[in-house]
Amino acid sequence: MVETSVSIANQLRQQGQQSEAIAAYQEAIELQPDNPGIYHLLGQSQAQQGDLEGAIASYQKSIALNPQQSFWVYKHLGDALRAQGKLDEAMVAYQNGMQFEPDHPDFYHNLGQAQALQGNLDDAIASYQNAIALNPSHPFWIYKNLGDALRQSNRVDQAVCAYQEASQCDPENGKVVYPNLAQCQQQQGNLDDAIASYQNAIALNQDQPAWVYQNLGDSLSLQTRWYEAITAYRSAIAINPTINGVKESLADALRETKQLDQAIAAYRDAIDTNPDRFESHHWLGDLYRENKNWEQAAAAYQSAIALNSYNAWTHHNLGLALAQQGKLEEAVAAYQEAIALSPNQFFEFYQKLGEALTQLQHWEEAVTAYSRAIDLSPENPDLYYPLRKALEALGQWQEPEYEPPSEDPWLAAHQWADSLREQGKIAEAIAAYRYALDINPNCCESYHWLGDLLLTQQNWDEAAIAYQRAIELNPYNPWSHHNLG
Repeated sequence: MVETSVSIANQLRQQGQQSEAIAAYQEAIELQPDNPGIYHLLGQSQAQQGDLEGAIASYQKSIALNPQQSFWVYKHLGDALRAQGKLDEAMVAYQNGMQFEPDHPDFYHNLGQAQALQGNLDDAIASYQNAIALNPSHPFWIYKNLGDALRQSNRVDQAVCAYQEASQCDPENGKVVYPNLAQCQQQQGNLDDAIASYQNAIALNQDQPAWVYQNLGDSLSLQTRWYEAITAYRSAIAINPTINGVKESLADALRETKQLDQAIAAYRDAIDTNPDRFESHHWLGDLYRENKNWEQAAAAYQSAIALNSYNAWTHHNLGLALAQQGKLEEAVAAYQEAIALSPNQFFEFYQKLGEALTQLQHWEEAVTAYSRAIDLSPENPDLYYPLRKALEALGQWQEPEYEPPSEDPWLAAHQWADSLREQGKIAEAIAAYRYALDINPNCCESYHWLGDLLLTQQNWDEAAIAYQRAIELNPYNPWSHHNLG
């Protein structure tokens, strides 16, 4: 009679009919209340139904009736306790079970899981490794859990090996391993491998969490694969539009690809989600400035400064936007703030301050600003002419003493071109440099100055050709590269 009830209950449990199986096991227990095996089976049905308290009570009753029985009772008790978060009790159950079958890898695996949940990662790693040593072909999950513990311990190289073992054990289940493997490969700096792992995870299961797509986008961005990164970020946003930083990353990628209107919309969306990120306001200001939306640019920079007043370039760029609106006094104040934050690094701050002061006809201050710019960048040809004009306005400019031309025809032509350039006679200087280059087409300086003069005339194509030729002749002049850009 008892055997019949247990047999029926077993069939019901295997069919997934846990409520009916539990009733049948309880009926068998009424007939034979001292049978530890029935309590064990009852506990399994209760656990599968989600009744962990009932399962634990049944396992404990089984053990109380016969402490020397199958190690599986201890394993199942440990599993139920671990699922309830009762980790110390779970570890005791596993260790008690190991007395009966000390070489069973499942115990080490389950013990490792409890230790990992407790934060005892070194112990967990040792337990997983013991399980593998007892059965090197052990299932996928043990390698995956070992990889997780190693990754959390910052033992990244070993974690990569563990995850790769897991994926070899069960390639189809790689969808749960590849994201963590990719994170480790990112930490290693192996971006190609990380990208491949994220893509493998997505190929196996497109319903990955948003962070997988976001991290894929980040890896692609680091390789400047902006268009692929944009696709990845948009997938992440479609899954979870509130995930931290993804809208900003999308906007950054759109900015890098010069999709200005889309980038502006993306930054505004990012600011709506997270208004406290300084960088979003700063970059939005840059984009508005690039689109010549000066008022909106200034407002964006001011919002950025309200969040972080210590970025010199934000103050400088605010000055640019204000100057374009004719708000020169405010522009001067912005440039001065940039200089106060970073007084000895960027000639551009002094150059733009000098330009604003020149427009205000504050000549002495303009001379000081241009002179400081030249101190920081003495090889920059764009600084000398405006300094000369400010000095002329003060009546302090002195023409350089005349030097007889060289007997060398090319040198004479080059020196004459330099003189015309210094006098601000742009068209004549261009003609003189071209004449000098007809005599000596291999002079990088002539090409560089010619490019500068063409640039002042907004003759972009010819200026670029001149700079490129200068770079071919002397690739080590940073200003030729800078001005070509």
